[in-house]
Amino acid sequence: MKRLLMLLTTFCLLLMTTALAETEAEWNAKCEWKTGTGTTLYAVTQGTATSSDLSDFVPVGTLPANTYVGILERSGNMRNVRYWNGSGTSSGWVDSAALVWVGSNSSKPKPSGSRATASDLSRKPDDTWNSLTVTYSDGDEAQTVSLQTLGVAMSEIYMDGEFLRVPTASLSWETEADDNQRIAVIYAPSTGKCTMREEASKKGKIIMTCKAGRVVTVLRVGDVYTRIVYDGVEGLVLNSCLKFYETPDEDAFTTGLLSAKGKTNTTATVSVYQLTKSRRRLDKIRVGAYLAVMDKVGEWYEVDVNGWHGFVKDANVTLDAPLPD
Repeated sequence: MKRLLMLLTTFCLLLMTTALAETEAEWNAKCEWKTGTGTTLYAVTQGTATSSDLSDFVPVGTLPANTYVGILERSGNMRNVRYWNGSGTSSGWVDSAALVWVGSNSSKPKPSGSRATASDLSRKPDDTWNSLTVTYSDGDEAQTVSLQTLGVAMSEIYMDGEFLRVPTASLSWETEADDNQRIAVIYAPSTGKCTMREEASKKGKIIMTCKAGRVVTVLRVGDVYTRIVYDGVEGLVLNSCLKFYETPDEDAFTTGLLSAKGKTNTTATVSVYQLTKSRRRLDKIRVGAYLAVMDKVGEWYEVDVNGWHGFVKDANVTLDAPLPD
């Protein structure tokens, strides 16, 4: 009798373990990344990754194409991922170039934002902004998305396998800033750049140099310094180096394309400037680039384009619709 009870107990435990065990299909369903090609799997020589130099990593195997993974940690261009090993999950490091974003499996309808063009079909999602958790909502349930390009008025996201252009007002992230300060543009009319630091002090360690005209998310506004995320990197910059914006509603701006002599399919480039009266150029961008137009100042349009916020000549813009009054 005692032996029978032990056998029954063991059988029940086995049933419970089987019921609780995660299956490969369940694991795949919750992953937002997979390997686009077969890739080398690495282990870290010092226990933790310290740089993107492959000399810090030792090859320990391979991951086949279409292996679903979850990203645990980032170091340069390397990603520490968890993957299904046949009976459970294991972890290791892979090159980010081998990963493809597959989005969430939500059945939520896609937003009404502008779809990708034919040239987008061969693109791979950019993980520059993946350090910032961004959610999209069009009045329905919010969904986590991959931010591709940030703009004051219009941004580009990657969701459910599509590149989509949506109003920035429909995006949210964790911030302590007021609504009229959660977006900013690096403002440096004299030098064209500003310094990002680790601490709120002129003696704080320098993280990087931020270029004027880039659109950033604001996490917290201080008396002298503000914490921002610049192209996916978090740090502190002087308040005087920022121009704050409230994200406009969708009916407060229009959209269009950069053009040269009315043409949008040539190899010509268009200059984007920080100010209308300044000759400080932010960037030269090929015609055909999608943009959001917020205002008209004389012969200049104030625009978002490719992560920049600045001004272009009206002769170099082909509008989809008239600018709202």
